[in-house]
Amino acid sequence: MSMPVELALRQELAATFAAELVGRIYGLVSPPDALLPLVTYPRLGSGPNNGPRRVAQMQVTIRDREYTDLKRLQHRIETHLTGLARTWMGDPPNDECAVWVHSISARTLADGFQPSTRLLQATSEIEIVYSDVSPQP
Repeated sequence: MSMPVELALRQELAATFAAELVGRIYGLVSPPDALLPLVTYPRLGSGPNNGPRRVAQMQVTIRDREYTDLKRLQHRIETHLTGLARTWMGDPPNDECAVWVHSISARTLADGFQPSTRLLQATSEIEIVYSDVSPQP
């Protein structure tokens, strides 16, 4: 079962990049016949918790056939996510998986190529520091 931070990340990507991804966002693996581009976002682990603050370490991988399009989308996703701070990811009144984002950092990893599918991939490690509730003023 997915945790709120994974669901909030999925919803954030789906809403922000709807035109490019058209819902092709998958938790761990994508279907072999999925259209491109697509994103997977498995959770790698958790960092140290500090009171109500939690840390989620995620990996966002984009797959496509065109290198320029792949890298452009990776840059846009990293820029968008790292710009989220002191805000909600998700819609708290209407969304049970919304999380309060304290900060997000991204690290671009080496690009890859899958010979069996002939797909290029670009991967980013994403660290999300979050809480289930917003901090008190």
